[in-house]
Amino acid sequence: MDNNQIFLIGMMYSGKSTIGKHLSKKLNLHLLDLDNEIEKIMDISIDEIFRLYGENRFRLIETAFFKECSKLEKHIIVTGGGTIISKSNQLILQNKKNTFFLDVSPEKIFERFKNDSGKNKRPILNNCSINLIQDLYQQRISIYKACSKYIINTELLSEGEAVLKIQEHLNA
Repeated sequence: MDNNQIFLIGMMYSGKSTIGKHLSKKLNLHLLDLDNEIEKIMDISIDEIFRLYGENRFRLIETAFFKECSKLEKHIIVTGGGTIISKSNQLILQNKKNTFFLDVSPEKIFERFKNDSGKNKRPILNNCSINLIQDLYQQRISIYKACSKYIINTELLSEGEAVLKIQEHLNA
């Protein structure tokens, strides 16, 4: 089992952060949540970065930071939903052995969004509608699939069940 480096990719609300935390404890690996780390380094929220500098500048920051993080060993790297937009990030992910796409339907994403008290932290979903989420999903689904070695639908899984599925793939 080569689980020295694991990447979790997928849309927002696919469970990446929560599953990453559980997986980190289970495998005794460090957890690096890209969005959280960018907020710490910049000392402002992702929402503020979008508001002050725009999405393009955020994506440049995210790409530079992701490139460095992708070199870390003994880590689970939880990417942002849009990390895969950058071609250089796509290449990095495609060359990694343990990249998991946590998939969930646009309808489930919208349901989770509506029930999230911290939704202001999701700048891409300002003025959110099911149509916006469906459009984002359609724009990104083929990239997520192309960047991942494994696809796990998290829609009906508990965090523990998703972790077990990841472990099954790692042990195969």
